[in-house]
Amino acid sequence: MVLELRTEKERTLYTICLVVSCVFWGVLVVGTLGLGIVYIASAAAVVLVGQAMFLAALKGNGVRITAAQFPELYARLVKASERLELPSVPEAYLYNHRGAFNAFAMRFLDRSFVVLYADLLEACAEDDGSIDFIIGHEIGHLALGHAKMAPLLLPSRLVPLLGHAYARACEYSCDRAGTVVAGTSEGAVRGIAVLAAGGRYAPRLDVDEYLKQRLDTGGFWMGVVELAMSHPYLPKRMGAILGDTRPSTVLPKVERNPFAYVVSPMLAGGGAGGAVIIAATIAGIAAAIAVPAFAKYRGASAAAAIQERAHAVEPLPEVAPAAPLAEPKAAAVEERREAPPAEKPPVARPAARKKSPKAKW
Repeated sequence: MVLELRTEKERTLYTICLVVSCVFWGVLVVGTLGLGIVYIASAAAVVLVGQAMFLAALKGNGVRITAAQFPELYARLVKASERLELPSVPEAYLYNHRGAFNAFAMRFLDRSFVVLYADLLEACAEDDGSIDFIIGHEIGHLALGHAKMAPLLLPSRLVPLLGHAYARACEYSCDRAGTVVAGTSEGAVRGIAVLAAGGRYAPRLDVDEYLKQRLDTGGFWMGVVELAMSHPYLPKRMGAILGDTRPSTVLPKVERNPFAYVVSPMLAGGGAGGAVIIAATIAGIAAAIAVPAFAKYRGASAAAAIQERAHAVEPLPEVAPAAPLAEPKAAAVEERREAPPAEKPPVARPAARKKSPKAKW
């Protein structure tokens, strides 16, 4: 029965997260030739140490709920565990955390824990089902295996949008579990009202008016923020509860702005994957600026090189040394070119003829 409380969206996202995580773990082990097992064991040891220290502080400052200590709360824990088919009642603590409205479930090795914040329970009425809804919601995380599967699905949390989408789907499933424990949808609605408006104003909350705020969640900025959150907006959770328990209640479907899926990982964070996307975006912008500039620089350099070659004087080909016999001729030619012209010899004039004496007769 309890497995039927899973929403269809959680089933789909669980399968995707499981495949992504198994591929990651397999690549880590095979790609490192088995050394990945050492890395996994080291990371698990660090996480376990952190959880052990947190539980030590919780046990030192919180109050354990038992049949003798706060028996009325313990009876609610027993009822919730039985209705959600949990094999045993989890170890539960009441914790005063300076006015914080919260509650959570966790596992440490093979032990399950539920922590209820005192201020949240004080804001709830004793007989309106809100306390049962809150307790049932947290035990629902244990009954549906969310806390148990968290270490295996950890790599999927690094994928932008995917990890938070799965977490939000789990919250809707646990709201169903809380409604089962509360017994009525009114108790579940009162539990959401306390989370939204506090103990003083929750009884006066107008549910119909509050549900109208669902329509605002489809806006761009509200979508950007919600996509990076592990919990859906409270008006949407209240609407989902009424939609499951009151078939006659017809609520308009809220469509999220599609551009929010693009912007959310970069602005709202979206987990560790958001940092990867931000780094990739910065690298892409830098490449978009640098690549055209580099191409322009290369084109200008090539044009300058062509122009320089066009204006350059080509060197004369190297002349082989002349043969030795050709050197005197070259010297003679050089001497002929440089020697001054020789003076012309004086022209010999013919000697004047002597007049022969006339014969005397």
